[in-house]
Amino acid sequence: STKKLLLTMSSLWLGTFFAALDATIVATLSGPITAEFNSGTLFSWIASGYLVANAAFQPLSGKLTDIYGRRAGIVFSTVFFAAGTVICGFSKEGWMMILGRIVAGSGGGCLNTISTFVASDLIPLRRRGVWQGFGNIVFGTGMGLGGVFGGFIHDHIGWRYAFYIQVP
Repeated sequence: STKKLLLTMSSLWLGTFFAALDATIVATLSGPITAEFNSGTLFSWIASGYLVANAAFQPLSGKLTDIYGRRAGIVFSTVFFAAGTVICGFSKEGWMMILGRIVAGSGGGCLNTISTFVASDLIPLRRRGVWQGFGNIVFGTGMGLGGVFGGFIHDHIGWRYAFYIQVP
């Protein structure tokens, strides 16, 4: 039914929203993070670590979810994304922050693509464009709000909480 489909897709889109938010959240947090770790070159590793892992795991998630199932892929991606954001929040050294971004990026890349795969599995071709349009709106909103959200959270409670809030 449409109600069950909306519930299923909304839960997947929530993960997609946070994965997209996490891709751009460090843009406004670069100053405070690099200042805390006393490293000006750390930012390039933090930003690129997430994006490279994200890009590497997107095509892998398709084949792996075909083999092991969509549910296993969603569990894997949610656990990795959550673990990566927790590592980022608790990091005490620069290398730990980079590791957290890589782990979160691998989960985030899978979250983005698995929601599209599930939509393709559940929604008939005639209605798929509308539903994927909603998914694209959610993704675009997450990408657009990442920097604003990161700056707002840093200004009010600290940059670490920008990561803690994202833990699913």
